[in-house]
Amino acid sequence: MRIKFAASIILSALGVLPLLTAGPVEDFQNLPDNRVAVRTSLGVRSAKPLSESQIQLVIGMSSTPAAADPLAYRIISFKDPNYAYEKFVTPLKADAKTELEAEAPAGCPFKKFERRIVTLELPAPMLNGVEYHVVGQGAKGLLVTGGHTAASFIFDSSKKSSVSDGSVEMAVLGLRKLESVGNGMIMLEFGPAFSAAACGNLDNYTIKVNGTAVKPLNYGRHSKVDTYLPEGWPFQAIAMHSIFLQLPQPLKDGDKIEAEVSKNITTAGNKASVQFSEKSAISNSIKVNQIGYLAASPVKTAYLGRWMGSFPEMKNSVLKQDSGTVMGPALAFASEPEFKVCSDKDGKTVFTGKSKLVHVSGKLDEGIYKVDHSGENVYVLDFTDIKEPGSYYISVDGVGRSLSFKIGDDVYKKAFDLQAYGVFVQRCGIELKPPYSEWRRIACHDKGLNLTKKSRFDGEFADGKNVIMKADKPDEPVVIQASGGHHDAGDYNPRSHLDVAQKLMDVYEIVPQKFFDGQLNIPEKGNGIPDILDEAYWALKLWLDLQDKDGGVYNGTESAKDPNFMETVELDPCGDYAYPKDAAGSYNFAGAFAKASRIWKSIGREKEADDFLARAKKAYEWAGKNPDKLKDEKQKGMFYLSPKAYAAAELLCTTGDAKYNRDFLDVCAIARKLDAALDEYGKYDQKLACWAYLQCKPEYVDPVVQENVKKAVIRMADLFIDHCSKMGYAFIRHPWSPINWGTGAYENHLPVILWSYKLTGDKKYLYWIVRTCDNTLGANPMNLSYIVGAGARTVRAPLHNSRYGHKGEVVDGQQVEGPVQKGDGYRVLETAYPKIQDNFASLYTFVDNHFAIGMDEGVVPNQAQSMAIFGFLLPDKQENKK
Repeated sequence: MRIKFAASIILSALGVLPLLTAGPVEDFQNLPDNRVAVRTSLGVRSAKPLSESQIQLVIGMSSTPAAADPLAYRIISFKDPNYAYEKFVTPLKADAKTELEAEAPAGCPFKKFERRIVTLELPAPMLNGVEYHVVGQGAKGLLVTGGHTAASFIFDSSKKSSVSDGSVEMAVLGLRKLESVGNGMIMLEFGPAFSAAACGNLDNYTIKVNGTAVKPLNYGRHSKVDTYLPEGWPFQAIAMHSIFLQLPQPLKDGDKIEAEVSKNITTAGNKASVQFSEKSAISNSIKVNQIGYLAASPVKTAYLGRWMGSFPEMKNSVLKQDSGTVMGPALAFASEPEFKVCSDKDGKTVFTGKSKLVHVSGKLDEGIYKVDHSGENVYVLDFTDIKEPGSYYISVDGVGRSLSFKIGDDVYKKAFDLQAYGVFVQRCGIELKPPYSEWRRIACHDKGLNLTKKSRFDGEFADGKNVIMKADKPDEPVVIQASGGHHDAGDYNPRSHLDVAQKLMDVYEIVPQKFFDGQLNIPEKGNGIPDILDEAYWALKLWLDLQDKDGGVYNGTESAKDPNFMETVELDPCGDYAYPKDAAGSYNFAGAFAKASRIWKSIGREKEADDFLARAKKAYEWAGKNPDKLKDEKQKGMFYLSPKAYAAAELLCTTGDAKYNRDFLDVCAIARKLDAALDEYGKYDQKLACWAYLQCKPEYVDPVVQENVKKAVIRMADLFIDHCSKMGYAFIRHPWSPINWGTGAYENHLPVILWSYKLTGDKKYLYWIVRTCDNTLGANPMNLSYIVGAGARTVRAPLHNSRYGHKGEVVDGQQVEGPVQKGDGYRVLETAYPKIQDNFASLYTFVDNHFAIGMDEGVVPNQAQSMAIFGFLLPDKQENKK
């Protein structure tokens, strides 16, 4: 019933009415985003009380022997003090048994599929009418599950809990859904109870259109990791499979398509159907920005296309349909199809346009390297002319409809709020709880920092065995009382990200009219400071305490190692350390606090502004007297000259003192060579320094150098645009970077585009800001928003410890890293079919599961960058307040 209810809510929100007679399986198979339902079925499915002191859990196939360990669970109630969250209560006893759900078909990597039934004995009786949550976490290094981690119930001793009929669970293992791909192609999605050996025999499929059997002409397969069985290393992959079937002719409005597959392919659920309608049949071949489009945007585009894996597998078969279209590995049409933009309110067409084919599948022509990023025939759907606010969808004859999207002046408010929440819950040293966070977490890293002797430049982690001891008490380590900052990623490494403050302050300084106090749901709202600056201050706060009395700055914080997959804050074994003082950290501190001084002064906070500036000057002077001993010229360029240039430029901008101009000119690459770039890989990176120099008043600077800095910013922006415009799915990325570590999903490389727009007012830069946000928010090959909760179909399983919250899923606003073109590690390569090629269809490589770390461990600097860009696209604050 839980899945049926969720399906009805989601479908109604999309303007799609589910069939009144639909049951749980039909509701599940019609979900536009089935990830949470699938993860629930594979992980912790349900919890029910057996008595006031016993709970029964059901866990799907992604479970381990840790399920029988009482220390692997947390029992939580927000109304019963015996089970208060902060007590981390575990059961007294756990008994587990397995039950068979399905035998595996021949050719499946699993022999059978079982669920675990776990009985938990509680330390205190439950209270009537109170809600309880059971979280399956792990113990002794072994996780309970790789799927959904929690289940809830309200204890009522007078009622018996309902029991699932198992039909949804069988569909998750077997045939999950039937979807129109377009132009006579359909897709069947399967879970792990699947035979790759049998899927190529077309006699194993019975397909009916309006009750009449039709014979598929050909097929293709795309397989990838769905989740994991989390024991041993690397974890065993649990795969999902998409089968693409070519029908003799395209679907027509009103057609009913039914699919039944033989037990040779799956021994679990084997039936699915869909009523094809261009108003209700959602097709992931039509990709939109799921948050929406600005009414006055210089560009509003969606995409039509689909890569179909290994299609066509039957090389000697006839590929031509009755329509005359020849299909290759990508969805194709005989001519560029028309599309309609329709009102969600009444389904009426408000705009008709013709798509434009901008990339042909197989052509390796999308940038500097010979690569086809999507593998698709990419059709762009341009509806820029629509200005009327409202809720819409796009439909294409024979394909179906898109997810819904909005057009309006404030569509980015939701994206900004969600991403701001994602950054907020990364705060270190603060308790998370309502009303500011539905996810609860105790305060962390609040006991001070041990000072390590290991330099920040000598490896990733702190050396917990080599700490500085007190001179008068040689058995006690030196402890710096400091807290704040943001956790680095999905675990809780206390890495001190000064760049979070830099990114948020940067966008505030560019468009201060977008931001105000009370804009976000954070504890500081109402303090008279714009909330985006409050979040920036939380990043700065840690560094205030990292500054020594002599002005030098301890260069950030770190733990001794990464926590493992189950070690949440209360289980922290990794320690909390501060690096030694150095010039690089002191210069970066000086630059950030000089900028903060300027901004805080602009909002009338003179006292804080004066303190920030005094600290910045003191850090700068210390760094000048204590240059770092670096290994070579490359390290000098990256970790001395570039930070010094940044600090000098920001201090010059804030004070106008000519000595900072002299220092900047002494270390700036462009001052030495007027046509130099803003950065050179591995040698220097002076982007922030140069942008700060451009903010300086003309009387403060060398006009020739400032003009050439401006040219360098615009030159880099135009270079990015030139190369990225060659991509079918066009968004800003570094042209020389591979698709990895966020480059295929986020706004990492937008700052120079934003700066160029600020410098010139040329809307071509705004155009590319919007296109890049479109890519993040769903207008990409996978039709997937890369921010949890930011749309109807989003990533669900970043590597983030909120998965051990009482809801069992990662909280909204978290990011992943996105596709990795080489599909590195974590069973991704072994599971993928067809084989991953790093020059073809790389934007389809993404796997949505916590433990594919290279794709799924989002980082807070990327979150802050997205927050900044979404904030830039907000309406001005007076409109926002309304």
